[in-house]
Amino acid sequence: MRIEAELRALEAWALSEGAKEPLRRLLDALERGHTALRLNPEEIRLLKMCPAVGDGGQATPLVLGPDGMLQSWRYREAERIVGGRLKAMALAQDSPVGAEATAWLAKLFPSASGQDQARAIDLGLRRRLALISGGPGTGKTRTAAWLLALHLHQRPNLRCVLAAPTGKAARRLGASISGAGLDLPGDLAALKPALETIGDKARTLHSLLAWRPQEDRCGRDAQRPLALDLLIVDEASMMDILQWRALLAALPRTASLVVLGDPFQLQSVEAGRVLGVMLEAAVNGAMAGHHVALTENFRFAGCPGIGRLADALRQADIGAILRSSPPSKAEKPMDAEGLRAPAVNEALDRIWPELLALASASEPAAALKAAQSLRILCAVNDGPWGVDGLNRAVERRLAVWSQDRGHGPWCRPVVIQVNDPHSGLSNGDLGVLVPSPEGGRATFEQGGKLKSYAVSQLPDHVMAWAMSVHRSQGSEYDTVLVLLPPGGGMTDRIRGLVSPELLYTAVTRASRRVILCADEKALRIVCEPRPPRVTGLAQWLV
Repeated sequence: MRIEAELRALEAWALSEGAKEPLRRLLDALERGHTALRLNPEEIRLLKMCPAVGDGGQATPLVLGPDGMLQSWRYREAERIVGGRLKAMALAQDSPVGAEATAWLAKLFPSASGQDQARAIDLGLRRRLALISGGPGTGKTRTAAWLLALHLHQRPNLRCVLAAPTGKAARRLGASISGAGLDLPGDLAALKPALETIGDKARTLHSLLAWRPQEDRCGRDAQRPLALDLLIVDEASMMDILQWRALLAALPRTASLVVLGDPFQLQSVEAGRVLGVMLEAAVNGAMAGHHVALTENFRFAGCPGIGRLADALRQADIGAILRSSPPSKAEKPMDAEGLRAPAVNEALDRIWPELLALASASEPAAALKAAQSLRILCAVNDGPWGVDGLNRAVERRLAVWSQDRGHGPWCRPVVIQVNDPHSGLSNGDLGVLVPSPEGGRATFEQGGKLKSYAVSQLPDHVMAWAMSVHRSQGSEYDTVLVLLPPGGGMTDRIRGLVSPELLYTAVTRASRRVILCADEKALRIVCEPRPPRVTGLAQWLV
C-alpha cells in the first residue's frame, strides 16, 4: 500500500502527542480511500504548533488547509497539480468543428434518441477536455469510436492512443473501437483500417506511462511526454489521484483528453475520488460545459429486470431492490432474480449447467467461451461467501460429479495476478486450464487469437470460478451470480466494503441474467447512507 510511503516520510519528524492521534486517523482515512481528514478546532490548534505541519507554502510532511483539512504533502500536491492541469485544459480555446463533421453528426444521429451521443461527439471535437459519463450499455465506447472517426476524418495524421487502468478494460475499449469501423457509412468507411490499428494498440495506463515499480516512478513524465495528440481513457472511476497526476504530467500541453467513466461504479482501490469531483465541477465549477451524460441504455433493453435493479441500486432504494430481484424458480429464469439467505449449494444449483459446460469442455475454445460467459462475483475474498470459499465449493461439487461419472480432470478458469511482459499476459486476464497428457495447458485470448501456455510458463495466477467485484470491473458476462455474506454475521470491516456502488458494479457486469444471492438484512446494510470520500481536489477546480 502507498500508506507505507506516507509513514516513511513522517518517521524523521518528532511529532507531539497532540499530532499523533490526528495522524493516525489520517493514515486510516487514506487506507479507506480518502485523501484528507477534517479536524476539530482543538486539533487544528495543536497541529499549528507542530513543525511537521505547514500551510502548503513549502514542503512539510503534513499540510493543514485554511478549511481545517489535514493532508499529507504528497496527496495535497497531487490534487493541486491535477486540479490545476484539468482547469487549464478546461479553459483552453475551443477548436473549430468543420462543416463536414457537423453534417456527419446530423446524418449519424438523426433521431432524438441519439442526441446525447451527438452532443458528446461535438464536445470531444471542440474541447481539449471532454468528460463522457454513463452506465454500462449506454454507448460510451461506441460514442468514443464515432468521435475518433470524425477526428481522423478532419486530421488523417492524428496521433491517438486508447488506454484504461487494467489490461482487460483496455482490450475491451480497443475491441469496441475496432469493431465500430464495420458499419461506418460513406467515405468514413475508409477509416476502418486506421480504427482497427488504434484499437489493437489499446494499452494499460501502466504500460502507456512506462511505470517502473522498483523506482516508484514512470518513464513518461513532463520531461519525456507522450507522443500523441488525442488520448481516450476508459473506466476512469478506477483511477486514483496519483495515477491522474502521473497521466497528466506525461500528457503533452497541446494534446486533447477524452475521459469515459461511470460515476456509480466502484471508486479506485487507492485514495482519491477524481471522477466524482470532476462531475461535480462540471455542474458548477471549472469543468462546466465539458460533460455529457449518456442515459439511454441499449444493453438492458431486452433485460429490463437488470436495468431496474441497477436503477434501484443507484438510488439505494431497498424496496425497489427487493422488487427488482424477486426469488424465482430455477426452471423459470428471469433476467434478474434473487435468492433470500440460501445455502451456497442452492446458489450454485442456479448456474450448474453453465459450470458443467466449462468444466466438461472438450477443447480450449469452448472452455474459454464458457468461462467468458459466466462469473461468480463476491464482495469479499475470505470465508464461505468469499472468493476462496466459492472456488473451493465449486471444486468440491465437480469432484463429486467427476467421481460419479468416471470423468477425468476438468477444465478450470484462471486469472492472471501480475503484468508479465514476456508472455504479454496482464493482471486480470482470464484463461482456462485444459487437461492434457503433459499435465495441462492454459489458453488465453490475445490479439483476437487463442494462445496456449504450459502451466509452468504462466505468471502468478489463481483459480477463478469466483472473483471479487473489484477485479470484475471492466468486464461483461452473459450470466452473473452475485453473493453477499449474510447480514446478521457481517463484521464492521465487511459492512464497510458492501455498498450500493459495489452491488451496482457487480449487477451491471451481466448482459443477460443476474442472480442476486443475499438476505434482506444484507441488502439493507448495502443501502445504508455513506458519505463520499473526503478529498481536497474540489478547491482546485472552482
